[in-house]
Amino acid sequence: MIHAFDSKRIIKDYRNIDIDVQRFFDKEETYLYKCNVTGYRFYYPFSTIGDAKFYEDLSRNRSDYYSERWEHRTTMNYIDAKDSLLEIGSGFGAFLKLLESHHIKAKGLELNPHAVQKCKEEGLDV
Repeated sequence: MIHAFDSKRIIKDYRNIDIDVQRFFDKEETYLYKCNVTGYRFYYPFSTIGDAKFYEDLSRNRSDYYSERWEHRTTMNYIDAKDSLLEIGSGFGAFLKLLESHHIKAKGLELNPHAVQKCKEEGLDV
């Protein structure tokens, strides 16, 4: 375990941006763990994973949430034009558009139905 977070604090902080996340927290603390072998990090309990409504609320309350990010540009250094990619958590398609501009084939998965619709309207395969 790397860190313990006060679940009530998380709920309160999200309420400050008009997002209700109470339904995800049934324990007093939420933990961040790291695998000693791979370095993979994850939160526990697993019930803290956002659902479609959470991501839709987030996209409506934080306009920059689905924007292009530094990791998109960094990842481009590791992708070859012949690669095909599946992006999990595509949002409004910022990374998919970047891939498309480099002629790299990609598909996306997204929980937020609002974001999926926007991607489809732009011709992205989500």
